[in-house]
Amino acid sequence: MSNHNLIKIIAFLLFTNLTAVAQQNPKKPNIIYIYADDMGYGEIGPYGQKLIKTPNLDRMAKEGIKFTQHYTSTPVCAPARCMLMTGKHGGHSYIRGNYEMGDFTDENEGGQMPLPEGIFTLPKMLKSIGYSTGIIGKWGLGMPFNTGDPNKQGFDYVYGFLDQKQAHNHYPTHLWENGKKDMLNNPYVFMHKNLDSAKAKDADYDNFIGKDYAGAKFTEKSLKFIDDHKNKPFFLYIPFTIPHVGLQAPTEYVNQYIGKFPGEHAYYGQQGYNPSKYPLSTYAAMITYLDHQIGVIIDKVKALGLDNNTIIMFSSDNGATFNGGVQAKYFNSLAGLRGFKMDLFEGGFVNLLSPAGQEKLRPIALVILFLFNLI
Repeated sequence: MSNHNLIKIIAFLLFTNLTAVAQQNPKKPNIIYIYADDMGYGEIGPYGQKLIKTPNLDRMAKEGIKFTQHYTSTPVCAPARCMLMTGKHGGHSYIRGNYEMGDFTDENEGGQMPLPEGIFTLPKMLKSIGYSTGIIGKWGLGMPFNTGDPNKQGFDYVYGFLDQKQAHNHYPTHLWENGKKDMLNNPYVFMHKNLDSAKAKDADYDNFIGKDYAGAKFTEKSLKFIDDHKNKPFFLYIPFTIPHVGLQAPTEYVNQYIGKFPGEHAYYGQQGYNPSKYPLSTYAAMITYLDHQIGVIIDKVKALGLDNNTIIMFSSDNGATFNGGVQAKYFNSLAGLRGFKMDLFEGGFVNLLSPAGQEKLRPIALVILFLFNLI
């Protein structure tokens, strides 16, 4: 049996069983899938984190359920996202690595190897049964000028990074909205620059702080999408770029942690990505910032009265990173597991996953989990 037909069969079973699962509300459930980038298994409270504050994810896990044996398809970015969107495992996937095109400059933005034309994707499946579909965040599977354009792969609305190299900078010059650039109030900065430890000044670190933070734009657009589609079923995929390096977070979040990590010292870029005066504080701030955005999204769903018929899931594309100034050992990011991002030990591909929602919707969440990861 082909995976194409298998996805259709699972979709049929999912939604023909919906009435039995949710007899009090026969409407198709809204689905919000929030994807972190390079987040380790132990970096949030529900999975044992002690130093980084994640109150909204703590609440989400308490109100919903946690999956502790949920695996990404591959421990690196682009192929994991391809497999999530197509339901194909690593042996059948169209994309099996981060095959880069172009370079880091705006004028040579080329993206990654694109999804081919005519394939069956999760958003296409959901569109076929009446869902509005949106992606807000990082795509990494093609650009508007090739077959991987997310608007051609089943998404009605697209906003965010299309090229994952551009996503190394959380203060980019632009993001993409339905095939057009949305220019932001940030100058171009090359994110892979080292500083001389003997000469580094505050102004050198400040060069990597812009005005328009990508994560804030993602939340803004997500809230609008939810509001615009509140009257019909929607699928909203939100692949945030946090906490993938470079180390950048809004100053007010970094300030929450400065002075709380004994032994913190500056990072000068020697392991790739941008220097940071407070690498531990900034990394913690990125995760707390992400947690806050998730809380804002959950509150929006509740304010619109959609919480009893919306499945919200949170996961990560792969395990914690090992470079860019991130100190996974300090934060116990692996929670005792072996390996990092790119490793085929469990620390590289065990994903945290917490679906929030009412008890009556949990069986649906489990079927969606099967659809995403086991085909």
